[in-house]
Formats: sequence, structure tokens, C-alpha cells
Amino acid sequence: MNRPSGLKTGTTGMLDYFYKYGLFVVFIALVVLFSSLNKNFFTVKNSINLLQQTTSTGIAAVGLVFVMLTGGIDVSIGSVTFMTSVIAATLTSRGLGMTGAFIVSIGCGAVVGCVNGFLCAKLKMVPLIVTLAMLYIIRGLAVSIVGIRQVDFTNPVGTTLARMRLFGGLLPVIVLVLAAAMIIGQFILVKTSFGRQLFAIGNNKTAAQKMGIKVDRNISCA
Repeated sequence: MNRPSGLKTGTTGMLDYFYKYGLFVVFIALVVLFSSLNKNFFTVKNSINLLQQTTSTGIAAVGLVFVMLTGGIDVSIGSVTFMTSVIAATLTSRGLGMTGAFIVSIGCGAVVGCVNGFLCAKLKMVPLIVTLAMLYIIRGLAVSIVGIRQVDFTNPVGTTLARMRLFGGLLPVIVLVLAAAMIIGQFILVKTSFGRQLFAIGNNKTAAQKMGIKVDRNISCA
């Protein structure tokens, strides 16, 4: 009678281990596989190149973590990134400084995030439907700004920062920006009350609300 219980306990322990470390195991397996197929894959130069190519996705993922912790989803993040990039490039091409262009573009992205948060938190709309609709709205607005043409970021300061490398040309500055975003995001989630409240909301919204956590406000901010 005790044997099935033991087997069940062992299976549960393996599943818990997989939930916690499964992604790391898969990642290591892929690195080993690609390294065996190509000797140039697991090199410092290629690793830094991969990091540089995924910085924009990584920075966006840091913000998306806050949304997913509350049980939500945001599929419009790619279109918002596209829109803010188009705004920044358009403004700099028309003579506005890099700082001003970044403030305007980030502000526009924040407005979109606030609208999504308001619709999901206050009006209780489904996050997937809201952000899917916003995806097409924002993409249409961005295309209406530039049309079907390439827009170059012409600000010399921004171009220099994007291409700047440290440690003898080895490490791109943009990779450090990704690292800083990850560190700041981790700090907010682990060391601040806002981060702990997001974990509580994601675990049980009803219980979090009974504890005095302002669920709608936190979801809107996330």
C-alpha cells in the first residue's frame, strides 16, 4: 500500500524539479547540441553577438514579466516597440534632440500601457483581447506615420551609443543596458513592496484584495 504513495511522491518531486529547472536543462542541452554542430557557436564573440541581437527582446521581456506575474498577458508589446522606435527616429530626423525624442517616445509607450491597464483592471476586459486589438491599432498608427519606407535614426549621439563597445571593442554598451534593465527589474520584484504585491496578486487576486492590496491599481501600473 505504501509503494504507490512512494512512487507518486517521487513523480511529484521530479515534476517540481522540472518546473523549477526545466528551462535551464533545455538551454544547456541546446548549447551542447549547437556547439557540437558548429565549433564557432560556443565562443565569446558569438555569444556577445547573440546578446547584442536579442537586447531589444530582452529589455521588452523584463517589462512583460511584471504583466505575467499578475496573470495577464500583453501581445501588443512588439507593436508598441515598433511605434516608439518610429516616433524616436522620426523626431530625430526632424531635428529634435535624442533626449527629447526618447522622452516623447517613452511617454507614448506609457500611455498605451496605461490604456491597456485601465481596460483590463477597471473595465475587467480580457487582457488577450485588449492587447491583441491594441496590437493592430498601434501598428496601424505607426505605419500611418512613416508609410511603407525605412526610417533611419539619424541622431549622431544615439548612433554612437548604439555602436559603442567597451573592453577593447569586445562588449557592446547595449548589452550593459540589458543587464541594467534585468538587475533593476529583479530588484523591484524582490526588494520592493510593489514587487511582492504583484506576486501576491498573481497567486490569488481575491486573497490579495482581502489583505488590503489594491489589485486594480497594481495591475494598471504593471
